[in-house]
Amino acid sequence: MGTHPAPLNAITGEGMVGAHQTHSVHSPHKGHASVASSRSSCLPAFTKMFSSKRANQAALLTGSCCASHPDKSRSEDVLVISTCCGMTLMGVLDGVGEWTERGVDASLYPRKLENFLKDEFTTWAQGHARKGDVVPPKGDTQPLRDILVRAHRRLQKLELRGSTTACLAMLFPNGQLHVLNLGDSGLRVVRDGVQIFETESQRVSFNAPKQLGYDVGEEGSYDSPQDSSYNVITLQSRDAILIASDGLWDNVWDKEWQADVVKVFRARNAPAGAALAGLAAELCSKAQRYGCDMTYESPFAVQARAEGEEGGGKLDDTTILVGCVA
Repeated sequence: MGTHPAPLNAITGEGMVGAHQTHSVHSPHKGHASVASSRSSCLPAFTKMFSSKRANQAALLTGSCCASHPDKSRSEDVLVISTCCGMTLMGVLDGVGEWTERGVDASLYPRKLENFLKDEFTTWAQGHARKGDVVPPKGDTQPLRDILVRAHRRLQKLELRGSTTACLAMLFPNGQLHVLNLGDSGLRVVRDGVQIFETESQRVSFNAPKQLGYDVGEEGSYDSPQDSSYNVITLQSRDAILIASDGLWDNVWDKEWQADVVKVFRARNAPAGAALAGLAAELCSKAQRYGCDMTYESPFAVQARAEGEEGGGKLDDTTILVGCVA
């Protein structure tokens, strides 16, 4: 990893896919402006997972919510979700908000990366489907990283100023979930009420996450896809997948969001898309409400005090995707 320029802290935001219902997120806490004006969008979606090579099929049901910071004219976060040939690509690109201080639209870099990611993912999936490969193909141990490498290379050729963190996952028909993470967004997997997997947050220093990026004269100052972590998990029916920007992890303790997940997933049948979107909306609301309270003992506050800085919540744009393996 190269050295970074003046630290840029990841700011998340709102990325919409398809038709969204609109929600208002309110905060009664004193000492901060209300976040009633923040924009929150939720999306239930169903993605059929199939494979012509296997009798068994997997299905993924998802719901998402994206709540933007009330002080931002345009959010920088992008929710990624795409399906092709029985595979699903999903994740969060967390654009770095401090680029606005340099006169740069901080949402452009992650949004362009999203476009290239979807394009490269589709090309990869269609190519292997035409060849009749077992998916994931044997010997191709990190296809998600390869897709990000190609997308990132195309983006860098544009010399577009900006940067973003990236938390991505790719679900295959056999239930394999490939997970890539660079920065401080994250993915969790909960099975039967117990968390069985979590990505590790990657930071250069406190509140300065690893990130992909470009700036004139600082081409070697950012991280590369090779600096990301990479894991492969085999999912089971009714596993819960939670992908979120740091707006959630900085403000909501694990035991609280886990309890909310258990409530939705404890029913005998798999939760409906609307229930998953509702869960994502509830978690977004909590993250923003706690983020407004400078007296709240948040996960971020504990880390901040350890660094000699002030604690409290950390109001931020927040994007959450909840998935259920059917």
